[in-house]
Amino acid sequence: MDPIEFSIHHSNWTVEVVDGDVIEGNLGLTVYNDDKIYIAYNDKHKIMRRTLIHEMTHAFRWSYCNVSDAESMAVSSDELEEIIARTVEAYAEDILDTVDYVWKIIEENLKKGRKK
Repeated sequence: MDPIEFSIHHSNWTVEVVDGDVIEGNLGLTVYNDDKIYIAYNDKHKIMRRTLIHEMTHAFRWSYCNVSDAESMAVSSDELEEIIARTVEAYAEDILDTVDYVWKIIEENLKKGRKK
């Protein structure tokens, strides 16, 4: 399956469906500086979609707040947490619309037998 391209804010992102080994057994992985999301192939497609939603939330947070998980955990600032929470809340519909766009392409490929 070819990488799926989409935009968030001023960033161009890609999603790739990969073997779990590629991302060390994780269900998904967001690589902030490369603007990439990796989703581990799973026969249970609901798990893949839920993972995509989870990873997409990270991507939106990074694109709008420029804050990675490590940075948000390293800073114990109420203000930072509030900015992140407001960003996710403000863009919840956009996150789900983007997930729907990407998932439709993944689903079409899965129906054609293209797993990865």
